[in-house]
Amino acid sequence: MSPVASLLTGHFAGKLIDRIATSFRLNVIERWSKHRGQQFFDQFCHEVELELAGESSDKLESLLSKMLEDEHTTELLFDAYRRVSLSRSKTIGPRVIGVLSARLAIQKRELTDVEETILDAAEQLYDDELIKFALFCNEHQQRAANEKDKDVTIGDDGFLRIKWAGEQIDSNWDHEFNLSLQSLDLNDCYGSWAMKMQSLGIIRTDVTEEKRTYKEDSERHIDQDGSVREISWWTFTSDKYFDFAEIINRVKPKQELSKTNT
Repeated sequence: MSPVASLLTGHFAGKLIDRIATSFRLNVIERWSKHRGQQFFDQFCHEVELELAGESSDKLESLLSKMLEDEHTTELLFDAYRRVSLSRSKTIGPRVIGVLSARLAIQKRELTDVEETILDAAEQLYDDELIKFALFCNEHQQRAANEKDKDVTIGDDGFLRIKWAGEQIDSNWDHEFNLSLQSLDLNDCYGSWAMKMQSLGIIRTDVTEEKRTYKEDSERHIDQDGSVREISWWTFTSDKYFDFAEIINRVKPKQELSKTNT
């Protein structure tokens, strides 16, 4: 290829790349950044408006203007918008971030450790994964309220504990018993969303073992003394994250969300 032809080819290739780059910026970056940003800002303004329930729109505009002039608030909103821009969730995550940002701006305070973890989850999980977490909390809170359901409890320490499985091993059984005591694989139990929540410390697992002894009792057809090992596998989360589930339920769209997220 001659130097002139090579130069022209490079020129036209450069023009093509420029056009594709422009299309990418408009149709990918700006389109979905704008959508996520709009979800965040709409929810943020809605939360501030709720705080001023019954007040005039002028009062709302005045408060928002003051917030945007405050150094602490603008830094908070900048960090929130950074999270929104990187959010895997198109809708729910940005709205959750909007709710918490409004709370912090109105109350003029710093994030708590729990709130920071919630923001991390809102940024890292997809819409349908956030919904599944909320359903998980709702279902097991209801089960914990049922005194007859002993497999789900909320303790005095505020932890919701769910018994996933249990095994008993009797010392008088006449056969060998091999049992893995590994922790639960949350991906197998609930799905990928639970693994992500585990990585953030929102959901945890535990294996417990209790041992009880018994005496020979001919009336109960127990021929000799023995013992029983009861092994249980648990998942648990703190009630501090129930508010997270409530926010998700409040901000999620009424229609079913597609499992394919941008």
